Amino acid sequence: MKPEQEKIIEAGGEDHAWLIAQNLAPYAGKWIAVSHKRVVASGPTLRVVLEKARAEGVEPVCLRVPKEYVTV
Repeated sequence: MKPEQEKIIEAGGEDHAWLIAQNLAPYAGKWIAVSHKRVVASGPTLRVVLEKARAEGVEPVCLRVPKEYVTV
């Protein structure tokens, strides 16, 4: 694995751990972009979310929150 790929994985790991503890119900059915433990963009498609996040100068972790998202 290339060193820059390892950095991306490490950054994603920290954001992923943060995501697990969040209530994502407001984003149900949408794509979100996360960077530095915050949602930096949301929208209906991955393309839209990436464009918004990159306009902010970040390379985020992106995921689609299921429409059936349930909080516990």
